[in-house]
Amino acid sequence: MVAIRTAPAIVIMRSDKRKDFFSTDHLQADLKRHSVRGGAVTVLSQVLKFVLNTGSTMVLARLLLPQDFGLVAMVTAIVGLVGLFKDLGLSTATVQRRELTHEQVSNLFWINLFVSVGIMILTMALAPLLAWFYDEPRVQGITMVVATGYIFGGLTVQHQALLRRQMRFSALAMVDLCSLVTGIVVGLTSAWLGAGYWALPFMSLASGACNAVGVWWLVPWRPGKMSRASGSRELLAFGGYLTGSSFVSYLSANVDKIVIGRLFGPDPLGQYARAFNLLLLPLQQFTGPIEAVAVPTLSRLTQDPVRYRQAFLRALESIIMVALPTVAWMIGTADWLVLTVLGPQWQIAAQIFMILGFLAFAHPFSATAVWLFTTHGETKRLFHWSLINFLLVIAGLGAGIPWGLTGVATAYAATGVLVRTPILLWVAGRFSPVKTRDFYLTAAPYILAAGIVLGTIWQVRRMFTLQPGWGLLVTLLLSVAVYLACIWCFPRCRQALRELRNMAKMTRKTKEL
Repeated sequence: MVAIRTAPAIVIMRSDKRKDFFSTDHLQADLKRHSVRGGAVTVLSQVLKFVLNTGSTMVLARLLLPQDFGLVAMVTAIVGLVGLFKDLGLSTATVQRRELTHEQVSNLFWINLFVSVGIMILTMALAPLLAWFYDEPRVQGITMVVATGYIFGGLTVQHQALLRRQMRFSALAMVDLCSLVTGIVVGLTSAWLGAGYWALPFMSLASGACNAVGVWWLVPWRPGKMSRASGSRELLAFGGYLTGSSFVSYLSANVDKIVIGRLFGPDPLGQYARAFNLLLLPLQQFTGPIEAVAVPTLSRLTQDPVRYRQAFLRALESIIMVALPTVAWMIGTADWLVLTVLGPQWQIAAQIFMILGFLAFAHPFSATAVWLFTTHGETKRLFHWSLINFLLVIAGLGAGIPWGLTGVATAYAATGVLVRTPILLWVAGRFSPVKTRDFYLTAAPYILAAGIVLGTIWQVRRMFTLQPGWGLLVTLLLSVAVYLACIWCFPRCRQALRELRNMAKMTRKTKEL
């Protein structure tokens, strides 16, 4: 009798707990608290990741040669394009969908896994073709190793999406940090032992494996069998357009590297890729954590246009408030920064870094504009924009190639700032509660202040001779003082500073916990 009465209770308990992974009703009552706390946790995590990434970059840049980074960049620029299909946009579908079932997510899990295995096999088969394309035999082995990492992505896509859907940002941060540390330890050890360029793919594989183990340990949900009558077709359609736009967007972001690798070889590509990555590293610390919180939050607010617009503009302002002065400082100190972080063998990267820095001014706007498409389910419209963006990139690169490496960098940056980003903001403002003018009005004070910061740095460097180390410190302190003085003149900016201070307090409390 005891067994008969207990068994159904166990089944019911498991069934109820399984539903908890998909329901978001409990988040609606206090969405702001979840968002603020999630933002604080994610910001703290990003600060730690930034320190770890910067430290590992400094060490690896001295243990490896520019051509080592160039060889791996040759592979990732193309192989990463194929790897986009492992997700199929289904992780965003899981986060964005208002109603979700166990059967639907199970279907998406198996689709992600089967596609990842297929992509791994396809990439390995393409390895000789890539070696021929670049006329570089070493590319073949690197491609084979990198391809094995796709299996980890297929295993974790839906588990990570469920964590984001439930706004469990502390769990995500813990897994990300552990994975990053594992990858760095493996990469640095391999490089120190003389593995050369192999250290970079080894680092990526170790990080992916650790991430898979951590996510499966934190999320006890396990997929069931595939079911035809689960209503997954709509999710696949959403993910299909999102994957198409991601594919074209990735191609737009990496076609410059493919062209440089094919025309100029691994050493120039290594200089270019390192400059690009060093520039994006701090920017990703601003956009990454806020995006992780903003997309689930905005997805819950699509039925309330007023609150949606307020939440989006608050997130946008938080990013540009910190990102724009950082970019201005990096442009003004590009040669010092590259010398300090990467070392003297990366002199060409310093010039590329400064040129691409102007493109970084547009990064916060293009990154956040994409949220408007995904949270409203407008992935078809996003795909169409991605095609237009790609054509504009190709046209710009065609104009820049005759002037060599700097020509490619200048053309890529100029089209991004002057053409591609304004068009994107115009398209995004046509269908969402956030209009195009909202972007410009929100950003105007910060753009003005960042311009004054950049002008101040150039004037100081013209008047005084400083060593790189002291120069970075002096200009950083001066930039902060000038920037705060500028934005303090605007009442709305003062209010935003107070909100940022409250976020910092929440971050400290989270750290104490």
